[in-house]
Amino acid sequence: METGSTSKPDFILGLNPRDRKTLTTLRVIPTIRSTFHPAGIKMENFDALPNYWDSSVHNIKKRTERTRSCDSCHVAKEGFLKRETLIKDGSKANEELIYNIKPINK
Repeated sequence: METGSTSKPDFILGLNPRDRKTLTTLRVIPTIRSTFHPAGIKMENFDALPNYWDSSVHNIKKRTERTRSCDSCHVAKEGFLKRETLIKDGSKANEELIYNIKPINK
């Protein structure tokens, strides 16, 4: 109904919204605060749930640029949910799913 949010195929790593203790793959639910305004629906509890939910990953390639080296995650922190990659005007609960990956000792 609204044209303010879009999604692209990709997987993002972040904390599981169901327990927030485990790292998991997330998919985005592309709704924003004003998605249903044209229908007269006010989402008063919009910030109670995140826009990102755990998702089973299908068809993973064994070797990719992302999996070739531990550094892509532990140094470059690629593929992780970050404050700057959160969907614009998304739920405030999204911030609770950001995982700060620890560097590995080599």
